[in-house]
This record gives sequence, C-alpha cells and structure tokens, in this order.
Amino acid sequence: MTDERTRLEDTTVRESTAHLREKAGRRRDEAPQCPYLLVMTGRMKHKKILLLAGRTLIGRDPSCHLVLDDPCVSARHLRLVRRPEGVYGEDLDSANGTLVNGQPPEATQPLRHGDRLQIGRTELEFRYPTATIIPNGTD
Repeated sequence: MTDERTRLEDTTVRESTAHLREKAGRRRDEAPQCPYLLVMTGRMKHKKILLLAGRTLIGRDPSCHLVLDDPCVSARHLRLVRRPEGVYGEDLDSANGTLVNGQPPEATQPLRHGDRLQIGRTELEFRYPTATIIPNGTD
C-alpha cells in the first residue's frame, strides 16, 4: 500500500508539474529561472515543484496541483499566486495553518528565495533563482 501511495504521489506531482509546464508553454529544460518549491521532508523529499502557472494549489484533495498525503494538511490548504512582482502565499483557512519561516503568514505573504513553508508535517523551501545577465558585446 505504501509503495502504491508513493507511486501515486510521484505520478501526481509529475503530472501536475507537466501540466503547469504545458500551460505555460515551456519544456522542462526551458524553465531554469522559474520559481519552485523544494520538498525538504517526507516521502517526496528532494522533489522540485515548478511554479509556472498563475496559481498553484496545495492540499490533500486530488484536484490540487501539489497533493500532500498528510492528515495534518487540509483538503485545500495553501494557494501560491505568481505575479509579475513575485510569488505570494495565502493560507486558505486551513485547520492547522501554514508557517512561513516558523511564523504564521500575513493574509497574503510575499515569498522570498529561501523561505521555509511548513504545511502539516511537510516542509518546503521556496526558491527563485535569478537570471545571470551578460551585457551586450562581452561574449
């Protein structure tokens, strides 16, 4: 049962990530500067979740982009919204709440590279790599 559940989780994350890439019109190798979540704990440890779409929903419900099999996670727990000025997290009145760097977030919390999100028993790290800019005429 556990192996089946892990395969299901892996498939769900892979399909959700592929769906987000497709929606954004990018391939995996074309999005190195895209913000993403790195799973730091649990069975999905070290998985990257690309944040390509305008909104990413995290929770236990199978309709979420990132499905966490954790009884401490609400069905629809957290929404991440990508805007031109950055990525924002919004707890969706979850039963157990969300922590950003160990603190309850503001209503709509701007996320910064390296922020740690605690959702139930799962810890995620928000990463937003920056592009390297090479001035014209220096190559």
